[in-house]
Amino acid sequence: MIARGFGEQTAHGFKIDQPLLRGANADVNLTMAIALIFFFCWIVWALQEVGPGGFLKELFAPKGESSDSVAIATDMAIAAETIDEAKAEEARQRAEARLREKLSDEEVASVNASLVRSLAQLRVKRRRRH
Repeated sequence: MIARGFGEQTAHGFKIDQPLLRGANADVNLTMAIALIFFFCWIVWALQEVGPGGFLKELFAPKGESSDSVAIATDMAIAAETIDEAKAEEARQRAEARLREKLSDEEVASVNASLVRSLAQLRVKRRRRH
């Protein structure tokens, strides 16, 4: 019989007091080590695949095709007093033209309607303040 650790012979057989190898789930150290190794490898693989710029863009850049409309709506929400309505309408028309190249007419109409609602809300906010 091969001993799997250090111990002593008893009447009921060999009792192991100190095993040579501990179980993988004996504590959280091995789990944490595997997680950290994979996390490090994931970052290295991602940087090799898309580069630092692509890595940061994937983490923080707006997702999807709505980045133009999101930027316009965000600007309107942040600084309603300082937005020039003519420039906002001009930006909406530019965004609509760009979206027409990428989206279907129904999707463009939906985005355009939300931007028109945002402009209307901007006008209402301005009237209430004055």
